[in-house]
Amino acid sequence: MQGGDALVVTCGSGVLFNLADSLGGSPDAGGQWFTSTFSAHGDLFDPSSDQSGTYYYIAGGSTACPDTAALQVSISNPDINITGDHIICSGEITTLTATGGTTFIWSPSTGVADPNSASTQFNPIISTDYTVTVTDANGCAGTAEITLEVNPLPIVDAGIDVSLCVGEFATLGGTPTSPNATSYAWSPATNLNDPATANPIATPSGTTTYTITVSDANQCSNSDAMTVTVNPLPAIDAGADVGVCIGSSVQLNAIGTGSFDWSPATDLNDADIADPLASPTTTTVYTVTLTDANNCVASDALTVTVNALPTVDAGTDSWLCLGSTTPLVGTTNGGAAAWTPSATVSDPAALNTTATPLTTTTFTLTITDGNNCISNDGVLVTVGVDPPIDAGNGTTVCGGVPVILGGSPTSVPGSTFLWTPASGLDDPLSSNPTALPISTTTYILVVSNDTCTSTAAVTVTIGTTGQADFTARFEAGCESLRGFFTDASTGAVAWEWNLGQGTTSTTANTQGYLPYGQASSVTLIITDNQGCRDTTTQVFTMDDYANLVNVDVPNVFTPNGDGQNDLFTLMTDAFLGPCTDMDIMNRWGESVFVSQGNNITWDGRNFSGEPCTAGTYFYVVKVKDLTFKGAVTLIR
Repeated sequence: MQGGDALVVTCGSGVLFNLADSLGGSPDAGGQWFTSTFSAHGDLFDPSSDQSGTYYYIAGGSTACPDTAALQVSISNPDINITGDHIICSGEITTLTATGGTTFIWSPSTGVADPNSASTQFNPIISTDYTVTVTDANGCAGTAEITLEVNPLPIVDAGIDVSLCVGEFATLGGTPTSPNATSYAWSPATNLNDPATANPIATPSGTTTYTITVSDANQCSNSDAMTVTVNPLPAIDAGADVGVCIGSSVQLNAIGTGSFDWSPATDLNDADIADPLASPTTTTVYTVTLTDANNCVASDALTVTVNALPTVDAGTDSWLCLGSTTPLVGTTNGGAAAWTPSATVSDPAALNTTATPLTTTTFTLTITDGNNCISNDGVLVTVGVDPPIDAGNGTTVCGGVPVILGGSPTSVPGSTFLWTPASGLDDPLSSNPTALPISTTTYILVVSNDTCTSTAAVTVTIGTTGQADFTARFEAGCESLRGFFTDASTGAVAWEWNLGQGTTSTTANTQGYLPYGQASSVTLIITDNQGCRDTTTQVFTMDDYANLVNVDVPNVFTPNGDGQNDLFTLMTDAFLGPCTDMDIMNRWGESVFVSQGNNITWDGRNFSGEPCTAGTYFYVVKVKDLTFKGAVTLIR
């Protein structure tokens, strides 16, 4: 056989080939191929199903001298290995590296930086199955697959941009900031109450852009940003403190741009303008609040001090004789004085000065204090020939009733007065003396003022007066004396009784009770038809009960129904029934009659109502603290 042993290398991905073609020389035809286990094998070798090993070709197997050739077949397949992170987040880049060959082809090429590189970057939009074809140094090619998983990024919403004023705060984040986040991280963290929460509170000092990064369970992160614009507070100046006199106004003037609001609005003509007119009645701190176009607010304040007006008193009005001089006497708590009109004033700038007016004049005193506050007061100086005079109106009074003379006023200030006659006057030199005339009197008044004199008169008539008088009669009683009081007055049309013990009456005649053994006063006040009143009081000194009660007990009576001496009873002018007990007994000491209640009379009958027999009976009569005993003869 013209063939020899040989070695052949084929690719596992190769095509079928004839084993004999790989032997050296020219092997005889008609031989048989066998595997390394001497199983018969066809001439063709299939790399996809046959195994590497030694294959034998035996030629002339039917002859006595067969010949064998060995062919070593080696199947070459690339040893492909892919390394790298095959799980990424959307938008991330990962590097995959393939080994096991000399040339590489990645497919599909979408999202691959270099499809012909063993190690290249991948950035697919969605999860993708990638295949790499590797060719080794023997020219053999193989493939391997890898799935590159792309996880979506978590949803994130940092919220809308906001605007703040200095000192205000804002809540960051959306609603929600992220529905699928597991962690939050805000930056910058400065001025955030908690940068790891979904909706932290921010208090930035200046305009700041905040970025939120959220991460999910796949460790994918996503970010969003929002801006907090911090607007400065508006500049506001309420103005300097000012003073104002009570009753006056002052113009306020705030400086700034925006809308104004003053408080308190009390005593301002318009609280919503920069320059309102203030008319406070007391010292007030006014605060102006300015709101600018960014709705930022700032305030400033000023104090309006309300100064009291100076006190001023130009003095009392006076009356002046023509050609005379009168003093002008002013009083104040401080300030510069000025009298007007000043033509007839000796020193218009003096608080106390003199004036010589030729006609009736009102002089005004103006006081201006250190706060430039002004007060005025006036005094009337009347110039005339005769001073005014008013002696008052004539009147009729009851005797003993005082009356005040003179007018209101009797004359002008500065006048002197003289009343005559002086008897019955408390002060004849007074403008309004009190008179107590005992009879109708005409009083003459002379008023003098400088060199001028006036005279007037007034008559006080004494009206008729009733005379109070009364009589009294007393009746002894068990506990007190009953008094019967009878009016004996003249001219009385009304009566007022005071009987003591808190008892009063307004009838002409009345009754009252007086105690035994002490003095009691009874007063009667009457009023006549002119309204004049008169009073009288009588004092009654009462003896003791035993000395005032007189009791006579009869010693015989004849109860025969003839109306003469039919009853046995006490003979007294006292009212003693309530405190009298009477017991009638026969000669054997048996009671035949006992008084009950106010019944202190015996009609000669016994308890059964039967007439008692004629004869002598004995009585015991007890009148309060007094006891009377004796005998009485009953005659029929």
